[in-house]
Amino acid sequence: MINDTLLDVALVSPQLLLYLLFLIVPLFIGLPIVFTNMRGLADHHRTFVGLANFFKLLIRPGYERDILYNSIFRNTIFFILNYLTVYLFGLSFALLMYAGRFGHGFFTIIYLPMMVSQLAIGYIITMLFSKSTGSLNLLFLKLDLISQPINLQSSTGSTWILPLIVGWEFAGYNLAIFLSGLYSIPNETVEASIIDGTSYVQRLRYVIFPQMKDSFVIATVMCVAGSYQIFDQAVALGGLGGNKNVEFVAIGLWKFMFSHEAVGTAMTMTFIVGIPLFIFALFLTKRQKKMIERGR
Repeated sequence: MINDTLLDVALVSPQLLLYLLFLIVPLFIGLPIVFTNMRGLADHHRTFVGLANFFKLLIRPGYERDILYNSIFRNTIFFILNYLTVYLFGLSFALLMYAGRFGHGFFTIIYLPMMVSQLAIGYIITMLFSKSTGSLNLLFLKLDLISQPINLQSSTGSTWILPLIVGWEFAGYNLAIFLSGLYSIPNETVEASIIDGTSYVQRLRYVIFPQMKDSFVIATVMCVAGSYQIFDQAVALGGLGGNKNVEFVAIGLWKFMFSHEAVGTAMTMTFIVGIPLFIFALFLTKRQKKMIERGR
């Protein structure tokens, strides 16, 4: 019994240490900065300002409030569209593999974009959709699918193309999540539904999906966290160069930190955005735990 406990502690310790070093410790270091007017990372003359940073970001009209609210709005739209791609790519591919249509080689191909730098993928997509020389734009024009080149930095291009890019990039990750849920379903339940004469859609609705709730919760939590952390792809699409359509939360934080030299404001924005997301993720995790206990 003691040996098993020691083994469990040894296995968990590396992940726990990383969690403490890169999440909990920075949280406690950054908390006091929220109540100061700290400007630069090496600013040793900061003073206590109380809740002034919260007032600037949440209430007082100005560029600080505009950056916060506009970035949250854009990020929320991106999350909704990105969440659709989780099922469009990840779940669809998982169902195809589960049905035996594709083998492990297909999984490797779908997972490959995860191994490439997100910034590199962003620049590759930018080149593919270049107005004059972009291969995809030229192809779509040749096939008469579009009347004019797609501009990634336009409102329409940034809103719709970027979620598709991120959805394609993380398709392998979501595929793994849903595939693990599918393979955990007892074959007896699926076979019994087939014998009862259910259609494929009925099997999905009444047999397969109810037993995949854990996978849906995990995919949702990871999508929420990832959507509000997006930075590299936004940079590739001009987020730091004036493209307002991709100025998400991470871009707003960068601007406060380095363009406006307002570290205290940036840390405050981090807490304003991060705490609700943490509560939402905690709520989903609790729901998952209750579903597991209910299924025992």
